[in-house]
Amino acid sequence: MAELRKTIRKRFWVAVASSFALSAALGAGMAGLPALALSGRLERAATAAGALLILGERYVAPAASR
Repeated sequence: MAELRKTIRKRFWVAVASSFALSAALGAGMAGLPALALSGRLERAATAAGALLILGERYVAPAASR
């Protein structure tokens, strides 16, 4: 039973760390969108926005279905 608790605790902290890293990456990407748009690179900003939308949906949907 102790081994199971140890494994669960480890998996929990890995999930927390990965969620934090993903949130930081998505936040940084969202912060960069206005810079791209204001510098006149609208095509790149639109592409980055689409990529962030797909990435965010892909990782948020499994967590929301639990």
